Amino acid sequence: MEGVKGDAPIGRLRSVQYISPGMANKSALLVLFLVFCSFVATLAATKEQWRSRIIYQILTDRFATSTGSSPPCKESDFKYCGGTWRGIISKLDYIAGMGFDAIWISPMTANTPNGYHGYWPLHFFRVNEQFGTEDDLKALVRECHKRGIWVMFDMVANHIGYANPVESTPFNRSEYYNSNCEVSDWNNQNQVENCALAGLPDLNQNHPFVVQKFSDWIHWVTANFKIDGLRLDAVHHTKKEFWPAILNANVPIFTIGEALKGDIGYVSQYSHYMDSVLNYPLYFKLMDVFAYGQSFWGIENNFWQSRPAYSDVSVLGNFLDNHDQPRFLNRRNDIAAFKAALTYIIFAEGIPIVYYASEQSYAGGNDPFNREALWFSGFNKNAPLYLFLKTVVGFRRRHQVWKSPQEFRWTSSNLNVFIRGNITIAVTNGGSGSYVQQVVPNLPYRSGDIVCNLFWPDSDCITIAENGKLPVYLNNGESKIFAPKSYLTAAPVADDVIFQDDGTPSVVPISLPPAEETPIEQPPSEGSPILPPPVPVIPPADQPNQPEIPIEAPSIVESPFDSPYSAFPAEPVAAPVESPVEPNAAPTLLSEPIQAPLSDVHPTEAPVASPPSRNVPAPESAPSAPVPQSVTVLISGSRRPSSIQIQLVRSLLSSVLQVPRNRVQISINPSKKRDSVTSFSMEVNIQHVRIEAQET
Repeated sequence: MEGVKGDAPIGRLRSVQYISPGMANKSALLVLFLVFCSFVATLAATKEQWRSRIIYQILTDRFATSTGSSPPCKESDFKYCGGTWRGIISKLDYIAGMGFDAIWISPMTANTPNGYHGYWPLHFFRVNEQFGTEDDLKALVRECHKRGIWVMFDMVANHIGYANPVESTPFNRSEYYNSNCEVSDWNNQNQVENCALAGLPDLNQNHPFVVQKFSDWIHWVTANFKIDGLRLDAVHHTKKEFWPAILNANVPIFTIGEALKGDIGYVSQYSHYMDSVLNYPLYFKLMDVFAYGQSFWGIENNFWQSRPAYSDVSVLGNFLDNHDQPRFLNRRNDIAAFKAALTYIIFAEGIPIVYYASEQSYAGGNDPFNREALWFSGFNKNAPLYLFLKTVVGFRRRHQVWKSPQEFRWTSSNLNVFIRGNITIAVTNGGSGSYVQQVVPNLPYRSGDIVCNLFWPDSDCITIAENGKLPVYLNNGESKIFAPKSYLTAAPVADDVIFQDDGTPSVVPISLPPAEETPIEQPPSEGSPILPPPVPVIPPADQPNQPEIPIEAPSIVESPFDSPYSAFPAEPVAAPVESPVEPNAAPTLLSEPIQAPLSDVHPTEAPVASPPSRNVPAPESAPSAPVPQSVTVLISGSRRPSSIQIQLVRSLLSSVLQVPRNRVQISINPSKKRDSVTSFSMEVNIQHVRIEAQET
């Protein structure tokens, strides 16, 4: 078989022509078709591929300037400070140095005056000139792709900025807008969808012109800027059917929507109309536990409630702060607690999202004070949290934790331990000055195994004395990530990501088949999972009761861009302060009072069902054919495949066709097409393929 020819942009198959002299059997064609489909999916930045990514969220205007200058920037002025797309390009090595392989940038459309955040769009098919030109934005995407970093744009489809609607393009007629009502009842979904948010002119998504233009906009940004994903702003302010109407008509692209609410039942609905949603219900629980010291049962119960509700929990966007919420360190000024929360979201099931400047310990409060200029930090690569993120993000990527399910092994008021494959993650909510210890059972280690802590791989190692049991000691609020010693000392293996001296990630050539994803299992015990203990939390019997800490109600500042949420004050809870290292020492109290939690839902949750079993019988292996042949696959696309994609294609073809990897030869051939657009063809030659020949 000489070749399989096709003309397909990345991620979308247009046509395939099969040329098969001497090999016209359907079995061979079926194998190659499946291989080809897998290859196309590899290049498409699909939902399955985004599962492996970790996102760095950037507020473009406040990240970096084109010239490297540090102009004054006062958040309360609500004005542009000077950040640009060229500025982001100049700091891509800073981002890559932490291991991030995706960025989410501010909305890029032209805004009304002082729309520095990007959420006041006016001219939808023009770029925001305060951030740069179209060429600058294209250059940003191109430079990101060179480093293996994917780019997510932010799409605003609910409203325009503060302006007379006739000034907007293309929505310059009153018929394109809803009535002048304002949202006053946030529990009235009709109001939420059809009335104005904070006085912003509300677009009518029922109008065919509006639907068509937003569909055109998606085509424009995907075709023109070659992006990899879309964050959809305020999806709960438009009817659900609007989203598939504009998304399904375009080239498939990963989408993640924002519905600012703490109710799983409410937010999860939108995951069935797009690929994913920001995990706001978990966000509120994370604040309850890590910032305000409530029991870890809130997080675990959220986990079991989420599984049957969302379309795919493995791609939910998990975060601790963003441009609409106070920074974590503003809620609780404790680096140890922040590290514990970061450790949780980076290793929990879902796509981690880290807000810019977290690595520099920024602690801004409510909007606009959480939108600080990063250039005042000097982009310090030796900052403690920068180095911490480099360690945990790099480890997550090297060992591909997303391929194994998250399984809880210990949950209490002050300790949470879960596993991802052979990796054990232990976190506490006690913060600085706290101490917790526990022998944790049911871990994936055998007697005699040596496991080490990622942060102290040479000095914090434990030899397992009894199958599955690991003594966990967390001192001074620290987090620990345990793995077999070989994981922390071995040379990079297949698909490993390593970091060069300049922070640029690279991929070690594949020499082994990719690891298969572990099927998601039932929870350890049958029936419904254990619900969290009633509030106030009662410490376990083997721990002394701790003194209660007074609780203050948090100040709730409504964002002008999103609906407000209700904070339900909880009953007083026991402080998450653990027994000190010295058994006779007095308990250490937190220096500041703990505030009330932010949960949208009452702490008493309804029982939830266990996830369904996904045990699937292994397929029978097909017999090998006696006839060796050579096969060439030729595929064309509009974007140059990355080194990661090339290696994955080699691994896939080798595995499916059962040939050594050194017999899979791949070459990339650029060629000029019409309109001076460069296309790329991937020519794959597989030598000595054995394919069963039979009459059909």
